[in-house]
Amino acid sequence: MATDTKIVEMLEAFKKLLSIKDNYIIAEVCSIDPLKIKVNDLVIEQHIYADPIYIQSSLPDMKFSIGDNVIAFQDDVSFYIIERIKKIV
Repeated sequence: MATDTKIVEMLEAFKKLLSIKDNYIIAEVCSIDPLKIKVNDLVIEQHIYADPIYIQSSLPDMKFSIGDNVIAFQDDVSFYIIERIKKIV
């Protein structure tokens, strides 16, 4: 799934607004169990942290799906998923 340019623009605006360096990234969920994300064609399999509601929720709108884009914060080798990005229109 290709990253929507509007998502990239939103993230860049977010970085400028908060004066954040390059620690925020857009990743794609490529596996749910175990959770894996893809960043620039590199699959990350370890040190991924996310709110359990995104994985265990019975509500389909809350739960991760393969191909979902997420905003993640990278701290050294760890990735903290901040939010799932959902296309509205």
